[in-house]
Amino acid sequence: MTILAFRLIGVPPENALKEIRINTKGNITDIKKLVIQEYKLNPVLPIQFILKGSILSNNTGYNDLRFFPKKDVIAVMTKQVGAVSRLEMVLQELNTNGNFRASLFSTSTGLVLASQKSDDSLDDRVVAAMGTLLSDAAINAAEEMNLSEVQVMKIYYKEDYIICRNIIMPEGDTKFLLAVLSKSPESDDVEKYFDQLLNWAVENSQADLEKLSSL
Repeated sequence: MTILAFRLIGVPPENALKEIRINTKGNITDIKKLVIQEYKLNPVLPIQFILKGSILSNNTGYNDLRFFPKKDVIAVMTKQVGAVSRLEMVLQELNTNGNFRASLFSTSTGLVLASQKSDDSLDDRVVAAMGTLLSDAAINAAEEMNLSEVQVMKIYYKEDYIICRNIIMPEGDTKFLLAVLSKSPESDDVEKYFDQLLNWAVENSQADLEKLSSL
């Protein structure tokens, strides 16, 4: 057994910090159950743990965590937190104006932060994983060929179109991905319009992504 420090995002400071005794043989799923009980959270709503700017996977074991229990604090993010809600609002506006099938924000490791879609057959995690693979491939190619920093990746299919935009935080260490799936643009003007929409989405999500990267 050990004691970990947690901070619940979006509540007054006097209610945010808690030290909780956990079983070191468990994983993140096990720890989440204890955190939900201690903070008296709605067990139906999903929560996420954020450590040093990265969202912890449910399958991660305590012994796999790279942190100092007496120093580091794990942030607890509930579904109703403002930053995530605002990201979803940005995506909803993006889909509406671009008639996109799906759009999402994810971390550089493929963990979905927020998503909106009009096609229920699409799996957010698959789109995020695909975007991460594309981003990693482009970054590796840039390193091998001594190219400049990767910003945008586009893939044209016969009837479909994928745009992936790398979003790099000011400190340069944390990266996010904005991915969009749509029908192929009918003209160059439509493609330029799509680019303008993504520029708008990045500008209007920057502040919230910076907050998440600092957790």
